[in-house]
Amino acid sequence: MKTGHQYRLFFPDFTLATADGERIQSVEVTVSCGRFRALTVIPNDWSANVVSPVSEETTLQASAGHGATTLGSIRELDGAITVSVEEASCFEITATVGTTTSQHRFTRSDLVLRP
Repeated sequence: MKTGHQYRLFFPDFTLATADGERIQSVEVTVSCGRFRALTVIPNDWSANVVSPVSEETTLQASAGHGATTLGSIRELDGAITVSVEEASCFEITATVGTTTSQHRFTRSDLVLRP
């Protein structure tokens, strides 16, 4: 990671129990020493909110408005979130993907950031 550069976020592969009706209903991404610069995809009937930085930590929250608009795959959000690195020495990013049955938590080492 380089200070001043922007990166698109890609999520790791994980399996949903689709046979049991598991679907993605929310995503929360937290960045330390960075900023959210773009959100290029907001799924139909989803809401998105960026919480302003406090102590160099900011959070993007997105969620489905109704059960019918939950997502069948996290691939629908791959590359849709762009972050910038404000200070590489303390930059950190985590994500939580909420499904209809559980929560999947990912650390920086799980997530992929591409220029």
